[in-house]
Amino acid sequence: MWEIMSLKTKLFLIVIMVVFIIVAICIIASRHFLLTSASLLESEQIIEDINRIKTVIKSETKGMGQIVKDWAAWDATYSFVERDNESYRQENLTPSLLKDLDVNLFLIANKSGQVLYWRFESEENVQFRFEQFAREWLKKDDAIFASLDPGWAGGGMIVFNGMPILIVSMPVLTSNNEGPAKGWVVMGRLMNKARLRSMCRIAGVSFSIIPLGQMYLHPFPGGFIEKVTKSDQPVAYNMGNIIYGFCAWKNLRGVPDILFVVQKERSLYKQAIVNARFVSLWFLLLAFAIISFSLWLIEKFVIIPLGNSLKVIRRGIAGITLSRDLSGRVTSSHKNEFGEITSAINKMLDELEKAQKENEINRQNIIRLDKLASLGTLVSGIAHEINNPNAVIRANAEVIIDLFNDITRMLNEKARTNGDFKIGRRSYSELQNEIPLLLGEIKDASTRIAEMINELKQFSRPPETVLVADVFINEVVKSAITILRSHITKYTLSLIHI
Repeated sequence: MWEIMSLKTKLFLIVIMVVFIIVAICIIASRHFLLTSASLLESEQIIEDINRIKTVIKSETKGMGQIVKDWAAWDATYSFVERDNESYRQENLTPSLLKDLDVNLFLIANKSGQVLYWRFESEENVQFRFEQFAREWLKKDDAIFASLDPGWAGGGMIVFNGMPILIVSMPVLTSNNEGPAKGWVVMGRLMNKARLRSMCRIAGVSFSIIPLGQMYLHPFPGGFIEKVTKSDQPVAYNMGNIIYGFCAWKNLRGVPDILFVVQKERSLYKQAIVNARFVSLWFLLLAFAIISFSLWLIEKFVIIPLGNSLKVIRRGIAGITLSRDLSGRVTSSHKNEFGEITSAINKMLDELEKAQKENEINRQNIIRLDKLASLGTLVSGIAHEINNPNAVIRANAEVIIDLFNDITRMLNEKARTNGDFKIGRRSYSELQNEIPLLLGEIKDASTRIAEMINELKQFSRPPETVLVADVFINEVVKSAITILRSHITKYTLSLIHI
């Protein structure tokens, strides 16, 4: 298929294929760049959201720590832990205490870990079993009651009965922050829906707090949660049209048991897909414009000049072929590759013309020599008169065969370039194989004639036996005179005409 296509079609196909390959690479690269950039930007944004949430949690812990410090570093609290006086209860531990402090849990314990006062309140129906809470978290030298050092303060989140609670614990000191510490003041805020909404408004991000034990309810791949909990750094995860941000939070024991989760729709990624489609469309339009312009340039500056040059060369060769005159030449005003082709054709014609002239001289010489040989060998009789023209025929056949072989290369080149053409009334494709056959037959026929003449000469040679038949001298003389008449008259004018 490719071999039978025209040069114009091949050039057009090559340009189209090259442009479309380049455009396809550009489309794939731009799509990859846009989608990858959108994914990275979404990941950076959601990690930034997680960091803002962490900042809000730390700020919340710090603010509650200041409230705890006001109660823990107070002489009245110090005295209450020592004496458990009722006046402190009545004056300070009022029913509106938790609401005034904006906390859900408040407790005071002595340095032995004995809880002197505790209260838990929540607007929601939350089951809070203090005995269980005490068993899990109110152990001396552990978590909430970890240290009585005046400089120590404990703060963080814990999970109790599936409830995230922000806890701050400080040693009970004098108003001058002096010890020895007599116990601890502990406050806690339940991370309920109302609290989360408030924190979301502050952070400017919607998020949720999920106990690690509840993550099995979410369809994340195996090993993903383990990967998140091994690092304190936020992790982004794409799932279809949703992107998640995770950050593990360690409790007061330093064990990660809470996840901050941010969930957003991948609006940037969706917009990147739309942008990639528009970019692809623009690339296709650009490819169409480049192909159209390139084909126009090729048509104007390559195909048309090529056709004109080939037309000139074809017309010149056709004229030489029809006139059978090798003195004609192909003319071309181009100085490019076509001018070189024209020069090469003209050089070939020069050589062919020279060879033709030499062949003509040789032929004339052969004819002349044959005539002289015929005149010199008339004594051989009629057989020699037949043999000599036959020798001319055979020699001319060989010369013509050689000449035709030389011309055939030029004709074959013309046929390959311009297609089949007429020589006389017949097409070159018919004569291409027929002429060599005809010349071969001439040569073979001449050979057979020579063989026959040789046989005739052998036959006409007198046998080596004694003649016993009568010989008519007059007839022999007449025959000799007839054969040698021109030779005899060349040397004498005394020949008697009989």
